[in-house]
Amino acid sequence: MVSFNETATMKTVRCRACLSRPAILLAFVVGTLAAPAEEPALETLVVEATRLDQEAHQSGISVYVVTSEDLENLGAQFLVDAITSAPGVTASRAGAFGGVATVRIRGAATQHTLVLVDGVPVNDPSSPAGGLDFSRLMTDDVARVEILKGPQSTLWGSAAIGGVVSITTKQPERSANGAAWRTGIHASVGGLGTGQLEAFASMTSESARARVRLGRFASDGISKADARNGNAERDGYEATSASIDAGFDLPGDAQLDFSAFGKAADTDFDSYGFGAQGSVVDGDENSETEELGGRATLRWEQREGRLSHRLTLGYTDIARDNYAAGQPSFSADGDRLVQRYAGRYVPNERHRLGFGLERERASTTNVSRTTEAAYVLHEYRPAQPVTVSLGLRADSADGFDHRLTGRLAVAVDASDWLGLHGSWGQGFKTPSLFQSTFFCCGATGPNSALKAEASEGFEGGAKLRFARADVTATWYRQDVTSLIDFSFADGGYVNIDRAKLRGVELGVRGELVPSLVLELGLARARATDAAGAELVGRPINSGNLNLGWAVTGALNLDARLSYSGPQESFGGSVPGWTRLDVNGRYRLGDRTTVNLRVENVLDEHYQEVLGYGMPGRWLTFGVRFTH
Repeated sequence: MVSFNETATMKTVRCRACLSRPAILLAFVVGTLAAPAEEPALETLVVEATRLDQEAHQSGISVYVVTSEDLENLGAQFLVDAITSAPGVTASRAGAFGGVATVRIRGAATQHTLVLVDGVPVNDPSSPAGGLDFSRLMTDDVARVEILKGPQSTLWGSAAIGGVVSITTKQPERSANGAAWRTGIHASVGGLGTGQLEAFASMTSESARARVRLGRFASDGISKADARNGNAERDGYEATSASIDAGFDLPGDAQLDFSAFGKAADTDFDSYGFGAQGSVVDGDENSETEELGGRATLRWEQREGRLSHRLTLGYTDIARDNYAAGQPSFSADGDRLVQRYAGRYVPNERHRLGFGLERERASTTNVSRTTEAAYVLHEYRPAQPVTVSLGLRADSADGFDHRLTGRLAVAVDASDWLGLHGSWGQGFKTPSLFQSTFFCCGATGPNSALKAEASEGFEGGAKLRFARADVTATWYRQDVTSLIDFSFADGGYVNIDRAKLRGVELGVRGELVPSLVLELGLARARATDAAGAELVGRPINSGNLNLGWAVTGALNLDARLSYSGPQESFGGSVPGWTRLDVNGRYRLGDRTTVNLRVENVLDEHYQEVLGYGMPGRWLTFGVRFTH
């Protein structure tokens, strides 16, 4: 049994899913929803993260999109709850409210998930494996999330081995009728001493727009170490965030957009304790994190919009300071500067080309690395129902060999009721700055022979379109080689591991009756090492079942049943669990909405990481006002 070396540390729209007998449940749901097809309309959901603005059913890969409406229906405060709506995407949180959260796509390690915010990578350069801690991502300023499953390094470069989570934040809207102002405030209170406050103001005109937002979240929390193991100390969490966005229309159909954000989070966590479950007990530990970032994007078009250009300059910085009993114990600071040119050319209806040049500099306190890349993408439609997507990318990072990755995806709308897709892709991850420079235990220096991790994956699937439902089935396999792990014998990081990822994903979305929407997603994923042993922290079976009911024009109810099967962990096994959350929204006129969310309605005791507790039943009441 081996683990990817993870530290710090995304439905078919909104597919949810799983029960103890998934095959029986799926058969029942399909039997209830299926009916002779009546020329159902094909989905027109455009996916920006493919870099060609393809429609989802033409992309040839598994894409999962969480919309702003989905986020409102779900009512969750933390984005990880929305990301795990996707079949095959699982999360492990080391305790609630700020506990380190890892996200795995199809069993790949969390550092093998590339996370983008408005197109700029936000993975932490200073974390040992270069992953992102998802615990600080909130839903309040998110407009949309796109999850691309499988290796996508041809599109986005290093770290996109398991997939990509692309987050789009809320932007000021355009106005065609002169200057317009819009303001809003959202306040909520809940159990466990939880409170949230968000306020925004935006100004739009025909040629300019701006939006300013402030947010605050705080909770007394629960003990990070499970209370059932005798841990009574509550571990709090609080975060303050601010952002500003602005955009201007320039002559010649050009646009210039700016954005900047800042966030400060303060998290209490618990200690390692010998002999305790999961080796965690109550302790006086604390982590302070500051994040800063910004982006500037210039867009312009030529040849009546058939040729478009985008220049992006992005910057992010993450600084972390940890304390034990009030004394400094650990600190890290990492930043990333990204420069990108992306072009797209559409000569006719059959061809669409994408191309670009990129340069990225990642730095920590003692070391930095520059990576340069170029890519070309081609979408070809030889016939109306067939879409073929090809891509090739070359990356060059300081101190490492050049990387060449490719991808091929095919989508076929075989009929009004049947769609088929298949894809092959490659991925890689350059060793993190820490892995490249750390050594100990008698070693005289870091491992100079350390090389990039690599992956190759295949998937195939079908979508059946009935009159009242869509049913999707996808099979995949992926091999990850040259995995990096720490070796005490070598005194540093070495390429010693490999993994096999195999699985199937099933999804159903449709109307049981008018105004009652059912969404179901099931996943069975096997993640093993070369010897066939299960990798830790990865449930084999997982999923969600969601019912959304528009009771009246003003009242909406949403119930979500989440399931995670048993999984191996360091020091033992984590039992499977089922959690039910219910959210209700009621609109009081055009400007005011009240919200009541009850989480863990059945008061289930469960853990996502061995030894770390999660909340029992608790509720949140909120009011949102816009003008």
